[in-house]
Amino acid sequence: MADVTILEWSRFSNVYRHGLPITLGEGDEGYVQLMRDNQTNQLVAVKTWHKEPHTDVSMMNDVFNYELAAMKKFNGVKYFPKLIGIVPNADSAVSFSLVQEFIGDIRSKRTLSLLDAINDNELMYQEIVSAALDVSEALAEMHRNGWVHCDVKTDNVILKTDSVLQETDVGSDNGWWINEPPTNSSASFHAKLIDFGGARPISEAKLPKKLPKKMKKYMYEMCPQIAPEVVEGLGKVPYSFESDVYSFGRLLKDISELSGLVELDQLANRCLAKSPKKRPNIDSVVDELKKLQ
Repeated sequence: MADVTILEWSRFSNVYRHGLPITLGEGDEGYVQLMRDNQTNQLVAVKTWHKEPHTDVSMMNDVFNYELAAMKKFNGVKYFPKLIGIVPNADSAVSFSLVQEFIGDIRSKRTLSLLDAINDNELMYQEIVSAALDVSEALAEMHRNGWVHCDVKTDNVILKTDSVLQETDVGSDNGWWINEPPTNSSASFHAKLIDFGGARPISEAKLPKKLPKKMKKYMYEMCPQIAPEVVEGLGKVPYSFESDVYSFGRLLKDISELSGLVELDQLANRCLAKSPKKRPNIDSVVDELKKLQ
């Protein structure tokens, strides 16, 4: 735990909506709560790993250690959430919860994923391209430093506003002013790539696995962002820079299908090439997205 700030629970308090603590998200491995840092009066996101009788504690510790290592590695880079520290937690499978910046609207106390923003028709053309560029820049930063994310998808991209408004300010019902910000606001939006539970240094990328046919079918149907060589267990290390590009291509495909942006669809198809060798590298993807701005 070197170079990580260990915090005390007394520093944090729950944030409530309708009398219940606010949960920002929950998955098979854990959940993220919205809390207030009483020392700074800032909202933070606290991630805790489930502790159940069937929990594989060893695997959860691996997930936690890699996620913490990735957040330390890229802390301060604008395309990723800021790491604040860790806090001991007896209710967590890994003995700690991870504290990071809250990415969302401070008044409504809600997050907005890229998927939800596009589904709700919240983003204009330029903002969609800008968000895609931010994610590509995030991946480029990881790849330059020898890391792979392994789970790039629209749900793992959260929009952050640079609005100067405070929690006490009055505004729209949901707090998002993407197209028409108030005259006293300097709101602009940036995309941040989250969830490093699957991230690895490329030298420690997961080894190939021969999955049963039923599991392969499930992966193709339910996890379309996972590259085919990963599902099939091909190559020496199926998780690679190329598999990240494939996942990014799936993200672009989702965006283009929802928004109708043909330019993104063409780039998505190249990223989704079945052969890893035929996919563009992430730096060339960044360059192409910059040309669309």
